[in-house]
Amino acid sequence: MSQWFFGVPGGSAINEQDFKVGGRYRVEMIHPKVDSPESEDSCAEAPVHYGEYLEIARPCLLAFTWIDDGFVSYSTVTIELDTAGDKTRLKLTHDLPTDKVAAHEHGWNACLNSIGNSLA
Repeated sequence: MSQWFFGVPGGSAINEQDFKVGGRYRVEMIHPKVDSPESEDSCAEAPVHYGEYLEIARPCLLAFTWIDDGFVSYSTVTIELDTAGDKTRLKLTHDLPTDKVAAHEHGWNACLNSIGNSLA
């Protein structure tokens, strides 16, 4: 996950996993920082995301809670995988309040692009 679970190109992630139903996860996304005269840091941290695994049905289903303090207090994510010939279709559903969808859509698309790049 540290190779793809970040919301911007050029980012990285630090993650902790207890990958079992009822287990918890924590992902700290590190984003490249735009040059700023106020800071000498080379990167900026995005919010920390964490939650609990609700369902794991290998190899086709993963469901977990999603929390990022100060932005989304509680939501759920479901990832479904389905094979079609020699390809795999991934369906990601994130149950969010309407006003949070656009920001998360951008982040999830970046994560999914990173998965593709990692597998290529």
